[in-house]
Amino acid sequence: MNTVLEAIARFKTLHYAYLNSVELQFIHMANGGDGTEAQEGEIRNTYYPTWTTNMFQEVCDKMGWEWQS
Repeated sequence: MNTVLEAIARFKTLHYAYLNSVELQFIHMANGGDGTEAQEGEIRNTYYPTWTTNMFQEVCDKMGWEWQS
């Protein structure tokens, strides 16, 4: 996924169980982490190497995921 809008469109089609995992990963990455929060390996550098923390925050905001502690 190259853009925030592509990510959001894809995530809106996911099964609930998978979406929970993605939510945990993106919240972790929105706070500067590598996405390992869901215990599924390092996500950020593997799948989103060019994304900034702000991009993960934008996805979380648009998906309604509370990422701010």
